[in-house]
Amino acid sequence: MKQRIYLIGNAHLDPAWLWQWQEGFAEIKATFRSALDRMKEFDGYVFTAAGACYYKWVEENEPEMFEEIRRRVAEGRWAIAGGWWLQPDCNLPCGESFARHALYGQRYFYKKFGKIAAFGYNVDSFGHNASLPQLLKKSGMSGYVMMRPEQKEKQLNRDTFLWEGIDGTKILTYRIPTGYATASDDAVAWKCEVIRSRAEEDQEPKMLFYGVGNHGGGPTIALLNRIQELMKQDPQLSYASPESFFAGLNASGSIAETVTGDLQHHAIGCYSANSEIKRNNRRSENRLLAAEKWMTAASRLAGMAYDRQAVEHAWEDVLFNQFHDILGGCCLKEAYEDAREFHGEALKISSELMNHALQRISWKINTKRNRDFAVDRHFDWKTWENEIGGSPVVIFNPNAWESAVTVKLTQDITGALDENDAPVAFQRIRADKTCNSGKDDFVGVLQLQLPPMGYRTVYLYHHLPQVNPVSERMLKGNSALLENDWFRLRFDPASGALASVFDKRHQREVFSGEAAVAEVLEDFQNDTWAHGQEYLDSVVGRFGEASLELLDRGPLFLTLRARSSFRRSTLIQDFRIFRDDPCIRVSVRVNWQEPFRILKFAFPAAVQNPRVVYEIPYGSIEKECNGMEEAGQLWFDISGTDESDRPCGVSVVTNGSGSYSADGNTGRFIAVRSAGYADHFGIKDAFTEPMDLGIHEFEYHILPHDGELRPEVPTRNAQELVQQPAVVYETYHDGNLPLSDSLARSSAGNVLIRVVKQSEDSEDLLIRAYETDGRETDAELSFMQHRAAVHFAPHEIQTIRFAADGSVSFPLLCELPEEEEDILPGKKKLSDAGLKS
Repeated sequence: MKQRIYLIGNAHLDPAWLWQWQEGFAEIKATFRSALDRMKEFDGYVFTAAGACYYKWVEENEPEMFEEIRRRVAEGRWAIAGGWWLQPDCNLPCGESFARHALYGQRYFYKKFGKIAAFGYNVDSFGHNASLPQLLKKSGMSGYVMMRPEQKEKQLNRDTFLWEGIDGTKILTYRIPTGYATASDDAVAWKCEVIRSRAEEDQEPKMLFYGVGNHGGGPTIALLNRIQELMKQDPQLSYASPESFFAGLNASGSIAETVTGDLQHHAIGCYSANSEIKRNNRRSENRLLAAEKWMTAASRLAGMAYDRQAVEHAWEDVLFNQFHDILGGCCLKEAYEDAREFHGEALKISSELMNHALQRISWKINTKRNRDFAVDRHFDWKTWENEIGGSPVVIFNPNAWESAVTVKLTQDITGALDENDAPVAFQRIRADKTCNSGKDDFVGVLQLQLPPMGYRTVYLYHHLPQVNPVSERMLKGNSALLENDWFRLRFDPASGALASVFDKRHQREVFSGEAAVAEVLEDFQNDTWAHGQEYLDSVVGRFGEASLELLDRGPLFLTLRARSSFRRSTLIQDFRIFRDDPCIRVSVRVNWQEPFRILKFAFPAAVQNPRVVYEIPYGSIEKECNGMEEAGQLWFDISGTDESDRPCGVSVVTNGSGSYSADGNTGRFIAVRSAGYADHFGIKDAFTEPMDLGIHEFEYHILPHDGELRPEVPTRNAQELVQQPAVVYETYHDGNLPLSDSLARSSAGNVLIRVVKQSEDSEDLLIRAYETDGRETDAELSFMQHRAAVHFAPHEIQTIRFAADGSVSFPLLCELPEEEEDILPGKKKLSDAGLKS
């Protein structure tokens, strides 16, 4: 039986790649103009274009052309695709970034065209994480178009299938079998034959994509003339949009093939190329999320206006830099100078918004504790403030769970008291300055518990000694050993790596050999993308010639500095253990001078039957321990059993990577990869410039665990690493807020609140949370006086809206009008949510 072939006119548009965004801007306008002109010349021709960002550029720069596009959309001749800001990398952004692509993309389309995109569209992204089916459905989309990985990289039985994510959500997906670009009339004829054959073999309709792409262009006159001839020869060929293709499939109900998990691997080098763009992306995402939380709090506690316009502008900068070629590290060097400016703007905006919010809140706190005590005893008020009462600082926790934190101050102290006049544990360390004036070269570090998404006021003393409340737990070390109640760390004097991490409580070694090993790998043979590779494992050496030094010795923590080198590169790893915390923290500073090589850190877990789990956006996924390079978020975990068959493992959390691997029981992450800029085929010459030479700084944490992995543990640790406490140095003043308060929390440890923000169209409160551990859970979520008890399915993401009238609803990620959302896929009703109160 003959099957219909849907002809999809399109132009893949890279706003930046082998060109800068300004050229991409012009390319988009030219492509859209060409598409509109071809519609006048070819009856029935339909053009498909994704990326709300592109439409906004045209609207602002060529409003007359934009109005013409609007008319063609209304006619059905122009198909809106994707529903996102643009086509991002689909592995590296955090889960909330994908939600923001939908929020700003779908809302833009709805406002400007009166409709949203019905299907997702990421035809050139290099891989697709397993949370996307849920994220797409909850963005109002019921279909997905992708192309990479291709059949040679991931074998599938059908081009059309149901893609099932980690939470069980399924979305109808089409993998383009013959490429998204068809530039010549001969090529489109050949593709027609290939697609026709596949359609008859699979007995299912297909889409054929045609048009000049990458640098734009779209269908040419010659191409459309040939297509007209082909349609006359075969009535099964017709102009169409992906939306009509998916509608036909949904009506037939004939798709039985299901693919589970993620869709990988293509261009594995893109998850480690250009570390600056990846770290700035992570910084920008998390600073914006923290700023939104505190703006929401300040609007309710201190009457501060919630600046949606500024937030949206900053998010647009971040989302643009998530374009798959930009965030993937494979653009021109000049494109990354532009990207640095985009991230700089987003970071500045979010820093200003957060600072205004925090200081608005802190100024409302009544910091005049015990003033009557001072007056009664006839103390001079300034003497009381500076010498006896202490200087107030307010410390804010952005995470919606109680956090044990260490806070580095900018000044030296002799002690600190909390809001209840109880002493706060502290330690003096060397400052990041050299004044050669004794005490000015030191600063204080506080250790305290912070309430869930809340704050505490602490009073610092600079002259009057205070009690330092140190526990009786063990803490000792020297230049070759660190030890607390949990672990004994020994260091290899030759390599500077961990020779042993002994778990004292369970009497076992955490690692089967040296850990935190800095390996150097050859990468000269690969291009920027590492096309055609599944493994990056050509080890050519290790850092050595180490020196060990005990750097910090105090009541709270010890720091051992391990210096090592490889040829002209130097590495500093500062290993820190705490008296009252089992987490092993490591700060890394590497001066990398190895062009076209890779720096990896290796951790051989002492487990049998190893399993590896990687964090992905809004979730985690188990993969094979086969050494293949995998894209991930902030942590990986190797678990198995010890020699007594007891379950155990170790998690490694880092803010310095997006590329991981597990070969047997050894987990690794890439810290630096100095590939060539825009080196497409790996054929290097004198003009191929390596990236990432120079200084790199990041952190990683080692979290050994007894028993099975509980993903909530490394996930919380990771969030505390990327969203750290903020400190406001205050003075004495009146206020109506207490010295300490908690604003938001989840009653379930495995349900994490990631977002607290205002609604886009009102002052309603929105909370977004997700289940981390893959198990059904009931949780009470609250912010100030708002609370709701909600049922979470395994790995479910939920958005809860608290209206001013006290009502609760569950909007889509794109926050459309309720009457519009009610007819879309992914919409959750109150009856489905298990709402209890």
